Order: sequence, then C-alpha cells, then structure tokens
Amino acid sequence: MLKYGDLLDLILMNKTKPFFCIMLFFVTLAFTGCSHLTNQPALDCLQHAKPDTLNCWAVRGKLGFKSPQKTGSVYLYWQQKNQTFTINLSGPLGQGAAVIEGKAAGQVMLRQAGQQDIIETDARAVFFRHFGWDLPLPQLLYWIQGQTAPSEPITHIRRNDINQITSLAQMGWELHFSRYNSEGLPGKIAAQADSLNLTFIIQEWITNSFAD
Repeated sequence: MLKYGDLLDLILMNKTKPFFCIMLFFVTLAFTGCSHLTNQPALDCLQHAKPDTLNCWAVRGKLGFKSPQKTGSVYLYWQQKNQTFTINLSGPLGQGAAVIEGKAAGQVMLRQAGQQDIIETDARAVFFRHFGWDLPLPQLLYWIQGQTAPSEPITHIRRNDINQITSLAQMGWELHFSRYNSEGLPGKIAAQADSLNLTFIIQEWITNSFAD
C-alpha cells in the first residue's frame, strides 16, 4: 500500500508536472478515508462510574517518537474501561489510521483500513507489529496516569512537593512526568528506553471525575 510519505516523495520528484501532482492530490484525499477508523463512540461508563475511581477514562493527545530508524508523530485517542481498551492512532490528515482493541479475555486486535485484521493475545506484540517498538502496553496503562506499574521493580522514583511522580525508572524505561492537571493527571510524559524516545503531549483527559 502506498503511504503518505511515499506520496510526498512522488510530488516532490514531479513538481514540474502539474497534471501528475493534481492526480496525486486527489489520491491523497482518497487516502483520508482511513480516518473513519478514529471515530469511536464515547464510553458510557463516564456517565455512571464512581467519581473516586479511574477505571474508566479517555485521553486524547499526540505521541512523538524518535529512533535511529524513524522520527515522527501520531495522533492518539485512548479509551479505557476496566481491562478493555480502544486505542486510535492516525498520522497527518488521517494517514496510517489504525485501531488497537483489547478485550477483557486478553484478546488484542489491530485494525487498519484496507488490511486484514491482526489478532494476538499480547498487547505488546500488536504494538510491536504496528510500530516496531517493544512498548509495555499493560504497564503504560499505569504510567499514563502518573503511577508506577504494580508488581514491577522500581529502579528510581522522584516526587514533587505534593507527591506527584516527576521521574521514574521501571522495566528499563526512564520516564519524566510534568504538566499535571487539577485532577492529578499528567499532561506531558517523556519516556526513553535504549535508542527509542517517546514524548506524549496530552491535550485532553476525560475521566469519570468530570461526569455529571
């Protein structure tokens, strides 16, 4: 499948050929049809869950990544309900849209427009297949909330004056947390492991704490 970056390369190579560029423009617009994968229904539990728990939440933001092989960013919308989750990922203009769904039984599915669904029993395997990263998704569930992952040894931890974690070393990852909101949830997380650097800018937290 032709990707967005490949289209840009073709346009630059043929910038002196107006008809060719116009055709590529319309092909690019057609590619944005992948963006329908990111339209997911709101979690009903946000209206009914107890406000003193974080077992139901959604987060929207942008994930930047840098590795020796590639540098870039994706938009991310993550919905979590107890042990089930839906993570929507998309690049600029909806390019490369993908949805990772985790079920309570442990089944994890990767859906991409125009491609066959991929089903695994390990969330880490699905993320590795999509990005080529060994990202500990079960532990990320806690890290994204500014918490330590339970049952995993902690190499280093530092907290601020109100007991919020500002830096954490766990499972070979170095994490730095900042921009906490009034609910005590981080707005920026920088993570590094080996040669992979991730920066997650959280634009919106939606939790049952805000529910009516």
